[in-house]
Amino acid sequence: MAAFLTDMANEFDLAVVAINHLTTRIDKDSNSNGGSNTKLVPALGESWAHSVTSRLMIDHYRHPQFDMNEVRSVSLLKSPHKPPGTALLLITEKGIRGVPST
Repeated sequence: MAAFLTDMANEFDLAVVAINHLTTRIDKDSNSNGGSNTKLVPALGESWAHSVTSRLMIDHYRHPQFDMNEVRSVSLLKSPHKPPGTALLLITEKGIRGVPST
């Protein structure tokens, strides 16, 4: 699936966003008390965690001109081709837009 999405992104010059949330894996405890151990693991598995070439972090951003629910900061944390950076964007009823310069 990751290879297919990469091919589609390259062919049509688009971005593919795959979200690999964490989930809890419960393992039976190997000791004699009969308990269990929990561990956070990627929901789509380790192979997806290693398929990612770029990593973005999206967060709320307090902007003096806009409602906090509208403005997000997007930070590029990992990329093989681009330097780290941050941009602001607005989420509106018309979609995602850049934040106008003040």
